[in-house]
Amino acid sequence: MKLRILVACLVVTGLCWSGCKKKEMAPEEKKSEEQAAAAPTEERKAPSAVVVARVGDSPITKEEIDKESARIRGNLELTIEQQDSVRRRALEQLIERRLVLEAAREEKMLVSEEQIKAHVDSVKASKGGEEAFAAWLARTGVTADEYKEEARYEILLDRLVDKYYPVATTEEDLRAYHAKRAASPAKGEKARVHRIVIKVPEGSPEQDWASAEAKVASILKEIEAGLPFADAAKKYSQDGYAKRGGNMGIGGANRRPEEIFGPALAMKDGEMKGPTRVSDGVQLILVTERYSDKVGSFEEEEEKLRGAFEKRTRALHSRKLLRELAERFHVAQ
Repeated sequence: MKLRILVACLVVTGLCWSGCKKKEMAPEEKKSEEQAAAAPTEERKAPSAVVVARVGDSPITKEEIDKESARIRGNLELTIEQQDSVRRRALEQLIERRLVLEAAREEKMLVSEEQIKAHVDSVKASKGGEEAFAAWLARTGVTADEYKEEARYEILLDRLVDKYYPVATTEEDLRAYHAKRAASPAKGEKARVHRIVIKVPEGSPEQDWASAEAKVASILKEIEAGLPFADAAKKYSQDGYAKRGGNMGIGGANRRPEEIFGPALAMKDGEMKGPTRVSDGVQLILVTERYSDKVGSFEEEEEKLRGAFEKRTRALHSRKLLRELAERFHVAQ
C-alpha cells in the first residue's frame, strides 16, 4: 500500500514537472550538473532526462514512464483519468523492476544468456510456438530484445522469492485449496452466449413489447434463411455487444445478467432461443460453446492443483517481497 501511495505521488510530481518551464539555475546548481555530466555514462541518465523517481541510486525518467505507458496503452483511446492510471501502473512496474535488480545486485545474482534463452523458449512453447509467440509480443508492444530483459527480471524475481520465501506445499494445503475451488460458483457448466436484443424502455405499453417481439421473430427468420447470427447482431441489435456480433463471452452460473446466462446453461451447443421478454427488451440468444470445468476429485486434480497452488502462492510471496524491498531500498523523487 505504501508503495502504491508513493507511486501516485511521484506520478503527480512527474506530470507537474513535465509541464513546468525550467527556471534559471543558480551557479552552484550549474556546477553540480557539470559534475554529473562528468560521471560515467552507466551511472547516469542523459543530462536532458527528467528524473521522476529513484530506487537507491537508480533513476527512473519521464521518458521511461512515457515508453512503458505507451506499451500498456497500446492503440486504446483513453480519458485523462485513464491515462493517469496507466502512468501510475507504468511507474509502479518500473519501480518493481529496479527493486529486483538492486536486490539481485546485492546478492550477486547473475543470469546467463543460456538461462534467458531457456526461459524464453519455455514461454514460446506455452504460447504455441514461434509464430504465436511473435504475435503475442506484437499485441503487447514488446520487442524480442525487450522481452529478454523482462525474462531476466522474472528469473531474478523467482530466485529472490526462492531464497526469502520458498514455497512449501503440504497435502493439507492442497486439500484445502481443492475444497475452495470445488465450492466456487465460477466452476461448473459454461456457455458462450451471443445475443440480439430490441430494446423496450421500462414502462412501455404492451403494443411496444409486441412490436419488439415481431421484430425479433423477423430477425430469427432471416438467420434461419442463412444470415449469420453475428451479421444480424451487427445490423439489428441495440446493445453494446452488437459491434462484436452479439458475442457476450463465456459465462457460468455466477455470470450476470441471469436472465441471459441462466437460460443459456440449459441450451445445447448451436441452439437458439427467442423471442424472449427480458428486463431491457426482447432478446434472441445463441449458444456456440458448451463445456464444463467442474473440479474433479482430489486424486484426479492433485497434480494440477499443486501447480496452480504453487503459482498462486509464489505470486503472493512476490508481492510480499516487493513490499519489503521497497522498505529496504530508498524510493524517492
